[in-house]
Amino acid sequence: MKLTKLLLLTLITLIVTAGCSGAPDYSEVNSHIKAQGVQLGLEVNKVFELLDDQPDEEMCVYGYEYFFENSGLNIGFRLDQNTVRRVTVRNTHDSIYTIQVGDKIETVSQTLEDFGYAADETTQGRFVKDDLYFTPVSKDGQTIDQLIIEVINDDII
Repeated sequence: MKLTKLLLLTLITLIVTAGCSGAPDYSEVNSHIKAQGVQLGLEVNKVFELLDDQPDEEMCVYGYEYFFENSGLNIGFRLDQNTVRRVTVRNTHDSIYTIQVGDKIETVSQTLEDFGYAADETTQGRFVKDDLYFTPVSKDGQTIDQLIIEVINDDII
């Protein structure tokens, strides 16, 4: 009887642990990324199926990235899993949280607050929510030039 209980407890522990150690669920944020089908966690081969460009590849601190010039997207990948960890939008037809390149920077804060983001206390102009950073980039301080959504650098990158 004790052995059966011990085996049952061990089995339950294994199931719970395995379920908790899976890949992060980015379905909520991905539903707000309109970038030609590219989303956080997507495998590299799926990105190449979605985008017709021949990208330029560059190494970066947490993996590698491809700049798809014709699509106006820069995609960063996790080195250990070959999945998307960052999406940078540089074109005017894609959006993240309804925000687009060309929008006024002053409207971004309220939109992101509505989606649960807060201003990042360590980096001006960057917003944080759970394990994500959102950075609208503006060269002139008024109009958005790029949108960046990325998984925060931690030990899973």
